[in-house]
Amino acid sequence: MQDTSRLVELNIEFLEQGKELISEVTDSVFTACNKPVYPSGAGEHFRHIIEHYQLFLSGIGSDLLD
Repeated sequence: MQDTSRLVELNIEFLEQGKELISEVTDSVFTACNKPVYPSGAGEHFRHIIEHYQLFLSGIGSDLLD
């Protein structure tokens, strides 16, 4: 079993990388889609990732992760 603190550190690093990337791209790049191959842009993917973290963190307090 991995050390929990290391997992937290890695997740923080990944989120910081995402934050840095978001701050460096233009709005048009952030929202661009290449349909039909990529039906959503980077912004939608980042939002989806944030939603997963929010659901995970809210589930910890209830002992239910769904």
